[in-house]
Amino acid sequence: MSRAIDAKAVRPELEVRDLVAVIVMTMATVHPDDPHGADRRRYLALLAEGLRPSPATLPPPSSHEVPGFPAHGR
Repeated sequence: MSRAIDAKAVRPELEVRDLVAVIVMTMATVHPDDPHGADRRRYLALLAEGLRPSPATLPPPSSHEVPGFPAHGR
């Protein structure tokens, strides 16, 4: 994550736990009625766009710790 942030490939405020949540959200779009993955590709593209640098910053995350991830860490 730090390398992607340093390369300005993702938002500077992005945290590892954000990426984990995005992966879980993407997996939730997999369903048997879409055998060719059109929905999965569409929603992954929408989610990935939100990871890219933007003039608008994300709202801060909650202060609770997610098991295995620091509350505010890259």
